[in-house]
Amino acid sequence: MQIILVEPDQRLRDMFSMNLTQSLGAEVIPSETGKDAWAMIELLEPAMIIAKDKIESEDTVEFILQKLKEEKIEIPLISLGLSVESTSDTLTLLPESTKPELLAKTAHAIVKREQSKLNEELEEQNKKDQNKNYRPVPLNIFKYFAVIPYDIFIRLKRGEEFQFLKRINSNEGYDLSVIDGYASKNVTHLYIHKDHYSDFTTIVNKRFKELLNDIHTASQSKEEIQSYVLEQLTEVGLNESNLQLAQESISKINSKIENANSKLGLLTEIYNSQLGYRFRRSYMISVVSSIMIKNIDWGESKHSEYLTMAAYVHDMFLESDEEMDIMSDLELEQAFLGDAHERVENHAKLAADKLKENDKVPSEVEKIVRHHHGSHSGIGFPRQISPQVQKLGVLFLAAEEFSLAILSSPRAKINVGEVFGQIKEKFSESTEVPKCLEALKKSFKKS
Repeated sequence: MQIILVEPDQRLRDMFSMNLTQSLGAEVIPSETGKDAWAMIELLEPAMIIAKDKIESEDTVEFILQKLKEEKIEIPLISLGLSVESTSDTLTLLPESTKPELLAKTAHAIVKREQSKLNEELEEQNKKDQNKNYRPVPLNIFKYFAVIPYDIFIRLKRGEEFQFLKRINSNEGYDLSVIDGYASKNVTHLYIHKDHYSDFTTIVNKRFKELLNDIHTASQSKEEIQSYVLEQLTEVGLNESNLQLAQESISKINSKIENANSKLGLLTEIYNSQLGYRFRRSYMISVVSSIMIKNIDWGESKHSEYLTMAAYVHDMFLESDEEMDIMSDLELEQAFLGDAHERVENHAKLAADKLKENDKVPSEVEKIVRHHHGSHSGIGFPRQISPQVQKLGVLFLAAEEFSLAILSSPRAKINVGEVFGQIKEKFSESTEVPKCLEALKKSFKKS
């Protein structure tokens, strides 16, 4: 099975390719434009096309769709981006922020859903793959590691056959100059034994998330992380003056929290110990919620303090970045957390109950924490927000959803309009979530 992948971001292209190969056993053929992809489509007749909706000035998916219709060719097409206006029974729309694992799952589901042609191709490909002992890994993937737990091979053609020669031994370090050397010889892939490919893909996905989460914040001070968060929010379009006002307000609150050990106890302890991705996430939520509360008609200055306090403690019972990134019951089920499942499902309740033990922590903070996923009890991740959840809790929820979308996007350039649309769609029955998002929009630069 061959899949044509049209994606300009090389790192994403590599990650998508690995996950598609792992999930479908597919040969992924990369392309950087729709026109280049179309030339390959005519030549190869691929089983599927995956394309970024727009690449620079090109409406990539629209172009490919039009060509497919003109030639009366029916091939499943996945658009990475929701801007496509044309419709087709073969078209599947995914957000441009779709992560590699989800793309692979979606592609696999489409293959299973398709009628005989794709199923027969997949079955035939799997038969062939039984005799194919090695899987390709994009060369650039190896730049993310210093040691690989598996033997790595290079593929050389000998006559009509390929030979695979070991080039990197398992658990032995290698210098990046080795990878650069292969690149200079136009080597695009190295290979790993098929028995290890699935586990290695999992390792690569984890490393990719680490790079997204900690590339700028792993060992930095709170001040450096704060500066980076403000820079990131400026890049997505928030007005610098509004960010500055939010920063000044939050700095005063942070100082109060930091020096209030005898009064706030656990809250101060958690704030003082936070660094890395956890602090980056907390601080972004506090900034975004502070801007929302300033711009919404019922907001009061004291609310900013409550929201900031909640930002630092709402996830105190979550132990990893992966747990903190779970934002729905579906994601919870797919995470396969084992014994941690119940703790993650109940983390809002556990945190709120803990805060309730300290009568110095404002009761509003405890309520925000309990309600921050839309559940009145603090259990689970309901799509329909409980009517008992107070407005501050809904606003915090909207701020967290927005912040996580920014933090977890695999793309350098983020489509903020798409982010707003996804949050509204997720909580489509809520009348308050759109109001909170509109309050945030007021602080975006005029385009």
